[in-house]
Amino acid sequence: MTSETRTVDPATRFVRALPGDYFMLREAAQACGVSQFTLRKFIADDVPECTPSKYTMFGRVKIYLYTDEDIDSIKEYLSHLVQVFDHNGPAKKVGRPPKYQQPERHNRDKLHSRKWYWNNRVKILVGKGDSAGAREARRRVKEIDEELKKT
Repeated sequence: MTSETRTVDPATRFVRALPGDYFMLREAAQACGVSQFTLRKFIADDVPECTPSKYTMFGRVKIYLYTDEDIDSIKEYLSHLVQVFDHNGPAKKVGRPPKYQQPERHNRDKLHSRKWYWNNRVKILVGKGDSAGAREARRRVKEIDEELKKT
């Protein structure tokens, strides 16, 4: 399919008809190698190096317009971010360390599932009037609670 036969959406036609050379947000994002959502986040955060120079309305839709200078500014800003990231080393999770390692978490998940099962079993047996069965189920819940406290 050649460029002459390709259909162009009305918003793109509208931007191409404007005086001057402007790029739409999706084109600027592609030129910078980032997603459209990243550029929208820069706009929302009001990052001066990454905001478009103009915008226009197409009906009720706001269309951000970028110039070549805007795209160069965004690329420079992004390269600075990458340099800072490279200088600081690999990304690490921030926050407190995990309380339990993977095998311990797996075992705790199993215990919590069993506890859920026996709690529901208590409700069912109490509803049926089976007090002996409910006592046994409550005993099992207590055992599981004690085992969870140990770990």
